[in-house]
Formats: sequence, C-alpha cells, structure tokens
Amino acid sequence: EFFLYMTWAYQDGSSKMLELVNQGLYQDQTDQYAKITDCVPRAAMQSGIGVENIIPAGTAVQNGRTSYIGDAYNRDGYHLDLIHGRYTASLTWYAKIFGKSPFDVSYRPDGMSQFCADMCKTAVAKALETPMSVTSLQEDFGVNPDAVFSVLDRPVFINFGLDAGSA
Repeated sequence: EFFLYMTWAYQDGSSKMLELVNQGLYQDQTDQYAKITDCVPRAAMQSGIGVENIIPAGTAVQNGRTSYIGDAYNRDGYHLDLIHGRYTASLTWYAKIFGKSPFDVSYRPDGMSQFCADMCKTAVAKALETPMSVTSLQEDFGVNPDAVFSVLDRPVFINFGLDAGSA
C-alpha cells in the first residue's frame, strides 16, 4: 500500500521562508500551508494513491503551532524540532499507517511533559479528522501549566545590536 506524506510549512521569519518569499513563491507560512494543502490531494489523486492515504503531518504541525508552542516547531526554520516536532510527525505516520489513535501511544521523548505529549497527540488526532485544514488548540493547550516561572517555556533572545556600548 502506498501513502503520500504531506510536509509542513516553514517557520515564519526563518531565513528559508524569507528566501522563498523573496523569490515570490509564498507570502508567508499561511500561504505556504495553503499551497501544500492545495497540491497534496491533487498529487494523491494523480498518482493513484488517493486522498485516503495522505499522511497529514503538515496539518498536525500547523495544528500544534496554535498551541503554547507557537511557531517553534522547527529547530532551524524548516527542519522539525527534535522533540515535539519529530514526535508529532511520527505519531501522524503511526496513526495513519496502522489505523490507530495517536492516544494509543504511551511513549513520549525524554524531557517531554505529559501535557506536551497530549498536545502533540491532539494535534495529530485533529489532523486525521480534517487533514486539509487547521484546528486551533488554543483553548485547551494555549498555556503550558508545566512552565515553572511564567508561560514562557523556551528562551527569549533579545538582540541589543552588534555595536551596543561601543564608541
């Protein structure tokens, strides 16, 4: 049996996205995702695979971006983050190929909270329900209760400029 893997849109503002925007291919991440969801079903039909065998990892990632993780699903702007990004994509493969629920998987990567694992599983479950459109997870997963001191659960970088303090 053959499957077609739907990829994800790049991180907004990443060098790769800006390069593609400058080439006139996309306006932003939302436009790239819209173009992916436009061409994937057509490719599935033209190849004889059929839309029922699309692995909607791109939609699962886009769903996850509506959670507290936001647009941090990539480690460099386009490759998936090694924890929640890859976990979400692999859950999508598993659920689609084996016809199982992502909630059947008890494994979660080292360092990943149960809350984050549940968010990733929900992102996948919603992608399987509506593979060509985004489902917001904001209401249930908009704030990470595992964050210790604030709702921020990843570093904040501030660019003070290369010449700050120089004469």
